Amino acid sequence: MKKLLLFFVFLFSLNASSFGAIISVNPGDDLQLKMNAAVAGDVLIVAGGTYGAGGITFNKRLTLIGTGYLLPAGGPSSAIAQITGFVNFTTGSDLSILTGFTLSGTISIGANNITFSRNNVNISSGAFYIGYDGSSYQNTNNVVVKQCKFEAGSITVYGLGGGVIATNYQFLNNLFDVASIILSQGAESSGAFVNNNFSANLISDSYVTFVYAAAVTNLSFYNNIFGKALSTNLGDLLSTGYIPTNFHYNVMVGNGTPEANAPSTTNLKNQVSTNLYAGWNANPQALGTDARNILKLGSPALAYGRLSPYAPASTATNAGAYGGIEPYITSGIPTGPYAYQILVPSVAANNSNIQITIKAKSSN
Repeated sequence: MKKLLLFFVFLFSLNASSFGAIISVNPGDDLQLKMNAAVAGDVLIVAGGTYGAGGITFNKRLTLIGTGYLLPAGGPSSAIAQITGFVNFTTGSDLSILTGFTLSGTISIGANNITFSRNNVNISSGAFYIGYDGSSYQNTNNVVVKQCKFEAGSITVYGLGGGVIATNYQFLNNLFDVASIILSQGAESSGAFVNNNFSANLISDSYVTFVYAAAVTNLSFYNNIFGKALSTNLGDLLSTGYIPTNFHYNVMVGNGTPEANAPSTTNLKNQVSTNLYAGWNANPQALGTDARNILKLGSPALAYGRLSPYAPASTATNAGAYGGIEPYITSGIPTGPYAYQILVPSVAANNSNIQITIKAKSSN
């Protein structure tokens, strides 16, 4: 009863604010058609199922809420909400939110103030773009990517100047198992990576290659864990000439080139994966895929990070995705309380009672 009451309070707060209608999307529905019929500000609650085989495009401000991913059987919704085609954020979709989905197509963000949170980006041969809308390059500002699990071929941020600039993009509390992160940007652009786990696949422990196209003057790295030695190719993170202005309170496995170029007084180098994670590598607690990245008792990353403004006197926090002010949420359960199914009769007689079925659950 308490959770249901919270849900109604949540619904009221949505309708009383700048949000619009609450729209239910169920298996068999065409998600793009639902989005086309919605008006700016509407919230689409998407039940477990498979959608968007031909891709979906945001061209207005919408909020899409899925069920989460890697869900245990027997829960109120053990079926994931999956979008199998591309996802494009285009002109007009500023302030949109996508949360709680498994995504297996290329993702392109070409709008401002987009929140992309608690999604499982499972596109091993695909890509994730900021500064591209699926057909053309676009300026972007305040794109926030947080609490996601990435299994992607590459992540690219476009901001090379000359009319294409990416400002204040943020990657917060993510698990990255990607081949490369390409920051195709100049000094005009700015971004931050805070409390992420790189090389988060604790089974193969592969490393992430960072590739820079130009200056890294306005790029910051705080409280991250680099779970395997970095690549030493020219133009990669921490290679000579490619050291971000702010690189502090990061924990790194290995101490070779380029790790040795990181400031020694505010970074922890030459660590061993076995000492960092609860799920490395034999996984004695049989933790789930993402939960393996939880820090183990005695981990050197515990309380090693700092909260903003990321100074020595700032409040301590854990390094990695499970630290900071919004820690990674195992299984990507979206922020709630929220409904994962709403069934409303399409026709009712005047002055009659109608039966509405609402299935909801809460999360933090």
